[in-house]
Amino acid sequence: TATDTGTLTASDVFALTVTSNDQVLTGTAGNDVLTGGVGNDQLFGLAGNDTLTGGAGNDLLAGGTGTDTMQGGIGNDTYIVDAAGDVVTELPNEGSDRVQSALLAYTLAANLENLTLTGTEPSAGIGNALNNVLIGNSGANLLDGKAGADTMAGGAGDDLYMVDETGDVVVEQAGEGTLDTVSSSVTYTLSASVEHLILTGTTAINGIGNALDNVLTGNSAANVLTGRAGNDTYLIGMGDTVVEAANEGADTVISILTHTLAANVENLTLVGFSSVSGTGNALDNVLNGLLNPGGNTLTGGGGNDTYILGSGDTVVEAANGGTDTVQSSGTHTLAANVDNLTLTGAGAINGTGNSLNNTMTGNSAANMLSSAGGNDTLRGNGGNDTVSGGGGNDTFLFGRGEGQDLVQDNSGTADKLLYDSGINPLDLVISRQANDLRLSIHGSTDAVTVQNWYVGTTNRTETIQAGNGQTLLSAQVDQLIQAMASFSQQSGLTWDQAIDQQPQNVQTVLAGSWQ
Repeated sequence: TATDTGTLTASDVFALTVTSNDQVLTGTAGNDVLTGGVGNDQLFGLAGNDTLTGGAGNDLLAGGTGTDTMQGGIGNDTYIVDAAGDVVTELPNEGSDRVQSALLAYTLAANLENLTLTGTEPSAGIGNALNNVLIGNSGANLLDGKAGADTMAGGAGDDLYMVDETGDVVVEQAGEGTLDTVSSSVTYTLSASVEHLILTGTTAINGIGNALDNVLTGNSAANVLTGRAGNDTYLIGMGDTVVEAANEGADTVISILTHTLAANVENLTLVGFSSVSGTGNALDNVLNGLLNPGGNTLTGGGGNDTYILGSGDTVVEAANGGTDTVQSSGTHTLAANVDNLTLTGAGAINGTGNSLNNTMTGNSAANMLSSAGGNDTLRGNGGNDTVSGGGGNDTFLFGRGEGQDLVQDNSGTADKLLYDSGINPLDLVISRQANDLRLSIHGSTDAVTVQNWYVGTTNRTETIQAGNGQTLLSAQVDQLIQAMASFSQQSGLTWDQAIDQQPQNVQTVLAGSWQ
């Protein structure tokens, strides 16, 4: 644009060509044509739909805003692309060229070798048939080299790499994302600092992890998945083989099909909706059927196994198969050779033991826990629970915040009511309620009622043990209740009031019965 002394103006599009070395050419707001020479030139189109030609030399071409056409020519050229309509042209054998793109997605044109994504937004960089180098930005990138032996470096962010050649190389540094993933159609070994591998296609290929906690996913064919070190997770299909060496982390298989854990794999989770089976090994396995509502069969091995059950699941344990635990979100009866039961969730469900020495624990709702035979340990946990002893010498556990539990002590000669640490004799208010014995925790609504204590001695817990280790024998309970009543009569205080106002005198009364 030119302006004369009379302030008249005239505009035109012009071409600027320079033949000397190493020039910096800057366009205007119009549609410019900038042509470099034989040197290492820098061409800046600015606004408008510009045409930039670098000529010989290692040139920098930046079209600016607008739809620009850029051709570097011979030399190792750099193109700055910031509009989706920009066109970059390189002929064969014209050097090793690089595109720097701030677009959300960019695909290298023919004869361009390298791509660097700039900015911080999630972006995609796509290669061509050459051996490309693709470099991501600080966001989450998708890098796909296409054909050729490509090198891809995502940088910071959780990046996704598409691998389709055995020569493809993925580069990640430590701390550059936590969910970097390679999606590969060929056999592939994860490089350092890459977390996840997904095999694609229908060919029987293999996937190998690294020292991180990897997630390895097979394709529709029969794959061999090797996790190496780390706590690895395998998502497997039909025909897949899992390989783990000893002492290589706590590993988990997720399967929609019937599956038996390979050696050195600890955990199995069944998914889907069909009834399938899961079988452990000699380790301490966690067998999880909760995510598959089809009614599964879970079979442990020789270790101390944990079964996480859903509706309709069946547990199978052989004799001498370790100390095993069932975690159930529904009412459950322990199968033979299973030792422990923990009720989960928030539903009012029930649990029943077997002939072993069981440990059974309720959830936060109102549960009924029932012993069978054996010397069992029962804790109702939260909620107003009913805990029922069986034929053995049972232990009933109770702590603060666990509601108002009913203890049914049906037999045994050495049953025990055991309080958690912090609940001492001074904290307990003991009284007779009709035929029952009630033990309330001072200052709370928590209480244990031993049903039919006064009906017969078989209904009594032979020992009550406080959290500090002191014990009160069943034969001394009435003596203590009488001493408490006598003290209250003389002092004019209820036992709760006496605990607050005369704790030393209360301790003296308690010392006559608690040992």
